Amino acid sequence: VRSDHANRPIRDVIAMLPGTDYPNEWVILGNHHDAWTFGAADPGSGTAALLEVARCLGLLAEDGLAPKRTIVFASWDAEEFGILGSTEWVEDLADELNAKAVAYLNVDIAATGPNFGASAVPSLKRLVRDVTRDVIDPTTLGSIHDAWAARQGRDEPRLGSLGSGSDHSPFLGHLGVASLSMGFDGPYGVYHAMQDNFYWMENFGDPGFRYHAAMAKVWGLLALRLANADEPPFDYVTYAEELLDAADKLVEAYPDELDAHPGVAALMSALTRWATAADAAGSFPGAYAIERMLTTEDGLPRRPWFRHLVYAPGWRTGYAAVVFPGVRDALDAGDMTQLDAQLDLLAKA
Repeated sequence: VRSDHANRPIRDVIAMLPGTDYPNEWVILGNHHDAWTFGAADPGSGTAALLEVARCLGLLAEDGLAPKRTIVFASWDAEEFGILGSTEWVEDLADELNAKAVAYLNVDIAATGPNFGASAVPSLKRLVRDVTRDVIDPTTLGSIHDAWAARQGRDEPRLGSLGSGSDHSPFLGHLGVASLSMGFDGPYGVYHAMQDNFYWMENFGDPGFRYHAAMAKVWGLLALRLANADEPPFDYVTYAEELLDAADKLVEAYPDELDAHPGVAALMSALTRWATAADAAGSFPGAYAIERMLTTEDGLPRRPWFRHLVYAPGWRTGYAAVVFPGVRDALDAGDMTQLDAQLDLLAKA
């Protein structure tokens, strides 16, 4: 193996479609453009979908249907080199993004097959389910939502939690911007290989490019509903309920340490109050800023760049997300002082 360690510039490409009513509120769509080799699926399929969404929303704007909020289209560089392009942009524009970012919608690989999947913060999960009800699945000719739910054997499909591994990482993990990541999956034996090329995509990954088109429809509808709603459709009741469930599971996993811990009681009480308040409030302007309140300026112990108190990649899980990462780190390390501090931070947040 010969590794070339030369320094080279990286280039993010950013386009903005100004909002008519709320130009200082940004809905951000992102995909990276660098690849290991040809990258027809990773990231070319996502890049194709991003360009199509930008083209279509641009045509709508020309016809007098510009979005109420600004929509930002971001094509990141150096994702494969440690998520550098999006990270540098987020760090450079941190103050502006804190003030303006409504949500970040990530697509890395748009299509390697027919199976839709998504991960998101809980406040965006209902929106994803609603949008997929309104887009036709090219294979079943029913809705993407119904094909997705049937594959899971559920009435309502389950979405995952966000860890790291793609360009949502700096938005959610470092800054606390409500985020999601999605795509259509299938057998993908050419991941990061030179066979991830146009021939493979045309013949195996997505013949007819039907799921590329479906991804553009889902992505565009999500962007428009977030951009045009007077009160963006964030669901904080579901957020509180999911965290109450996660807290219960954490106590079940660590009964000796957590069963009678006063920090757990304080956390449960805070989450119960959150669920009640969110149910009473419904959607309201500025609700997207709530996600920022779940971060800590000091970051997580041993990895302070990650600031989100609820979701982060696990200490030993690679990209995969864990819930309440600071608390879990403390439990895994047997550090009761850190455990007390992290539970206190969570309850206050």
